[in-house]
Amino acid sequence: MRGRQRLILFAACGAAAMTTVDTTVVNVALPSMARDLDASLGTIQWVVVVYTLVFAVLMVPAGRIADLLGHERVWRVGASVFALASLLCAVAPSEELLIGGRVLQGVGAAAMKPTTVAMVASAFGPERRGWALGIMGSTLAAAAALGPVIGSAIVSAVSWRAIFLINLPIAAAAILILRRATRGELTTAPGNVDGLDAAGAVLLGGAMLSIVLALTGTEPAILAPAFAVLLVAFLWRERRAREPIVQLALFRVRAYAVGNVVSVLTSVGFFGMFFLLSLYLQGPLGYSALAGGALLVPLGASTLISSTIGGRLSDRFGSRRPMILGLVLTTAAPLLLSRVGPDSRYVTDVLPAFVLEGLGWGLVSAPLNALVIGAASNRHSGEAAGVMATLDKLGAAVGVALAGGFLAAHGVAGSGAGGASDTGFLLAFDDTMLLAAAAMGLALVLSVFGLRAGVGSASGAPRAGG
Repeated sequence: MRGRQRLILFAACGAAAMTTVDTTVVNVALPSMARDLDASLGTIQWVVVVYTLVFAVLMVPAGRIADLLGHERVWRVGASVFALASLLCAVAPSEELLIGGRVLQGVGAAAMKPTTVAMVASAFGPERRGWALGIMGSTLAAAAALGPVIGSAIVSAVSWRAIFLINLPIAAAAILILRRATRGELTTAPGNVDGLDAAGAVLLGGAMLSIVLALTGTEPAILAPAFAVLLVAFLWRERRAREPIVQLALFRVRAYAVGNVVSVLTSVGFFGMFFLLSLYLQGPLGYSALAGGALLVPLGASTLISSTIGGRLSDRFGSRRPMILGLVLTTAAPLLLSRVGPDSRYVTDVLPAFVLEGLGWGLVSAPLNALVIGAASNRHSGEAAGVMATLDKLGAAVGVALAGGFLAAHGVAGSGAGGASDTGFLLAFDDTMLLAAAAMGLALVLSVFGLRAGVGSASGAPRAGG
C-alpha cells in the first residue's frame, strides 16, 4: 500500500501545485496579455480576479458534492475541466475569451482543491496523515514561491500563452497516475445529489461573491449589507436542509471551529503582508521585478523545509505544539519587518524575517490541515477541506483589502512599484506589518487557550458525528 500511497500523494501534489501556480504566475504576464490582446490593464486585471472569485465561491459546494459522489470522481472531472480551460486560455484571441477560460479554470480548481486534501487524508491513516499533508504543504510553498519567477522566465523566453499550455501534460499525468493508484478505492460510497441543498449553495455563493467583491472595492456600501443578509439566510437554510452544504454541527467540535478561525487569521496576516513585500523590494529597495520575485524565494524555500517537519511533529505530538511554535515565528516576522525603511538592507534586515515567516508558516500549515480534517468524519472530509479552503481565500481577500486600504489612507495613489518609494507607502507598509502581527498573535492565543494538549494527534483527534 505504501507504493500506492506515494503515487496518490505524487499526483495530488502535482495537481495542487498546478492550481497554486496559476494563482500567482498570471500576475507577471498581465502586461504582455494586455499588449497582445489590445486590452487595458483595468480589463485584463479580471484575468486574476475572476479565477480567485470562482475558486472561492465554489469550493464548499464542490467539497460537499465530492462527499456524496466520490472524491476521486469529482477530482478527475475538475482536473479535466481545468486542463481544457487552460487550452482555451492559451489560444484565446480576445480578452473576453481569456477571462471566460479563467472562469472555467476556477470551476476546475474549486473541484480539485478540497478533493485533493480529502483524498490524501483518506489514503494515509492518522499516524501518517500529518506527514503526507506536510509534503503537500511543501509542494504548495515551492509552487507559490517559484510561480512569479517561473512566469517571468516563460513569458520572456516564449509567450504568456505558454504558462497555460504547461498545465495540459501535468493534468494528464496526474489523472493517469491517480486512476492507476486508486482503482476507485478512494471513491466514497456513491450518494445522491438529488437531495443536495441547491438553495443553500446559491445563498452561500451569493454571500461569498458579495463579500469578496466588496473587499475589492466594488460597491461596498451595497454588497457588505447584502453579504450579511445572505449569510443569515444561508445559516437559516442549513439548519433545515435535509442534505446541507455545510454541516453546522461540525462547528460544535472545538478543534474544527478553532482550526478554521486560526486559518482565517493566519491568511489575513500572511497575504496582507505578502501583498506589499514585492512592492517594497521593487520600490524603496530598488530591485527589478524579476529580482524582486527571486528575493521572495527564501520565504517559500523555508516554508518548504518546515512543512514536512511540521507534519511529522503533528503525527507524533498532535497539532497544537507545532502550531504554537509556528505562530510564535509568524508573529515575530512582521514585527521585524515593521522596522525596515528605505535604507534597510535585504540580507541583514529583510531576509531574517522572510526565513522566520517561512519556517513558521510551514510549521502551522500541515498541522492545521490535519487538525481540521481530523476533526471531521471521513464522510465529511471533502466538505471540511472545502470550508477551510474557502475561509482561507476569504482571509486572503481581507488581508489584501486591508493592505490596500492602508495604501489609500496614506495617500498612495496606486499599488504599482513605481510609486512605492514615498513616505506614504512606508507608513502603509508598517501598518500592514503590525496588522499581520496582530492577526498572527490572536491566532497564537487561540491555539494556546482554545485547543487541548495533544489535539489532532493520531490517538486523540476528535471526530464529528455522521
